[in-house]
Amino acid sequence: MQSVLKYGLVLALSAALVTGCDGKKDAGGGPSGGGGGGEAPPPDNTVEVLPDAATAGTITITAKLKGAAPAMAPIDMTDAECAAAHVDTPALDESVVAGSGGTLQNVMVWVDKGLDAKYVFKAPSAPARIDQNGCVYKPHVISMMAKQALEVKNSDGVRHNIHATAKVNAEFNFSQDPKKTDTLTTASKAKTFVVGEVPIKVKCDVHGWMGAWVGVFKHPFHGVTGGDGTVTLKGVPPGSYTLKVWHEKYGTKEVQVTLKDKGAESVTVEFGE
Repeated sequence: MQSVLKYGLVLALSAALVTGCDGKKDAGGGPSGGGGGGEAPPPDNTVEVLPDAATAGTITITAKLKGAAPAMAPIDMTDAECAAAHVDTPALDESVVAGSGGTLQNVMVWVDKGLDAKYVFKAPSAPARIDQNGCVYKPHVISMMAKQALEVKNSDGVRHNIHATAKVNAEFNFSQDPKKTDTLTTASKAKTFVVGEVPIKVKCDVHGWMGAWVGVFKHPFHGVTGGDGTVTLKGVPPGSYTLKVWHEKYGTKEVQVTLKDKGAESVTVEFGE
């Protein structure tokens, strides 16, 4: 009888180790943490621990496009009022947007590994912004910090809804009247993003062609390439880092960068088929 009890105890302990303290098995997989993983960032009132500005440097990333840029296809807008906003200049699909000199726009860049865990960064006081203008999301790709406010604007004369299909953060989906602006915070009904997650697809369920992408990070070392195809990460402490470089069509690439005291490093990443 004692041997049976011991055997049962061993099985119970083994099950507890597999499932964890909360009784759930490890899920694994899922979206990238974006230099912050899915773990909660520090509370808003945490005292910042910042890198030494006297030794910090910069990392500049240039996204290049292999070969000729594909033609940007016109968007077929089935809503008459949306289409009317683009009579003179058709709205174009922004999944691949060329920059100057053979570069690539809308590429998200961030420090993914190597940043010392001792550093603590508060979210910026200014909100990140996304606008629904001409039945198109502008900008098409944004990056922001966890717990940073997100300003959602509807510049159009039609009703939209904004649907963030987050997997790590709470998903939100709400309608927005014409000419209205909502600011999402940690205290609002539809909450801003509170943990690191990349990428988050944002769409409008009313107008199926509308789409944008958001990256959320627990540090400030991130950005999105613009017209010149570059992002410069400023104030980065010296160290060895893994950077991730993401594009919605071409996927994610990693680059290794070692930054010396007061250093300035530049790397180029190529995308294309």
